Amino acid sequence: MSNDTEKIKNTEIKNDRRTKMNIIKSKAQKEFEILNKTVKDAIIAPFEKEILALVNAFDNSGQSGGSAPYTANAISRAVKKLCLQEPICPLTCEDDEWMNTTKENSGELFYQNKKLSSGEPFYQNKRLSSVFKKGKNGKPYYLDAIVFKSQNGTCFTAGNIELPNGQRLSSSQFIKLPFEPKTFYIDVIETEWANENKTIKRLGGGWWTSKIKDINQLDEVFEYYDQKHPQMMTLYKFAYALKCEMENIVEDKSKED
Repeated sequence: MSNDTEKIKNTEIKNDRRTKMNIIKSKAQKEFEILNKTVKDAIIAPFEKEILALVNAFDNSGQSGGSAPYTANAISRAVKKLCLQEPICPLTCEDDEWMNTTKENSGELFYQNKKLSSGEPFYQNKRLSSVFKKGKNGKPYYLDAIVFKSQNGTCFTAGNIELPNGQRLSSSQFIKLPFEPKTFYIDVIETEWANENKTIKRLGGGWWTSKIKDINQLDEVFEYYDQKHPQMMTLYKFAYALKCEMENIVEDKSKED
């Protein structure tokens, strides 16, 4: 290929890119014109100038047909997270990421107006407000590691979901660094009782218990997070396996009879 031919080809590619960029920009402007005419008080209307500036910057970045969707998606995710005050890259939990949330009064520490018996302050992560640690050298934990989902579709966080060995499972779990927040939805079976002693089941009773439906759902949780009580979960899995084995024995025996 001669130099002249190569120059012509490069010029055609540049012109093609400019044409595509002009199309993107003009289409964005046209969409806002239609929006302003047809939708009263559109929620994004006050941000028209900023959005068009972002579209223009995207135009000028020289995206190809393959990279454009990926880049546009990455930009939209970043803008959403920044608007919601969420981090756009993993937490490292360096010292400057933390703030002390406890208050001192007469030599004693208080957190949310409650006296701390341990005397260790609570720290909250500045970049992600749902990450905490107890004490300066404490292990950080994420409040929304697990969201429990009942048989009725209700979702909630809790610190007292019942396990077969009598222990409790919490929504909050220790994080691994570097950390990106991830929430796992775990099925539970809820029972409503007529009294605090939980002796009579009754709809509208007002006393609730929740039990994990399938222990195996927790496997992926603790691949991503560090368990707060690893010994507890080992006992839980043992109890669950034993329960399943006994149920199979009973079922096989009933078939024989």
